[in-house]
Amino acid sequence: MSRSFGATLRMMAREAARAERARQQARVRDEAARNRALKDAARQANADAKLAAREYAASRLDEAADMSRALQERENAIETVLTAALGRNPSIDILSVRPES
Repeated sequence: MSRSFGATLRMMAREAARAERARQQARVRDEAARNRALKDAARQANADAKLAAREYAASRLDEAADMSRALQERENAIETVLTAALGRNPSIDILSVRPES
């Protein structure tokens, strides 16, 4: 038995509507996936920036500690030289440095 022309048109219209809903749902899913990917990328970029900032701060702290150690060593060397120099008698015996004739 053949369908009427009107029934065929209604069936085609339902199929077209079903296909359109499927396309819309696919677009919505794709958009949601893109939004999730963008949020994930932003979250990762933020985490990377925080990590870079922590690593930079740690490197600056290490550099400051190294400079403090170097300064302390220099101060100790200067103190040693000064202590040795001040522990001696700075007077010069002129008679002992007189040229011999």
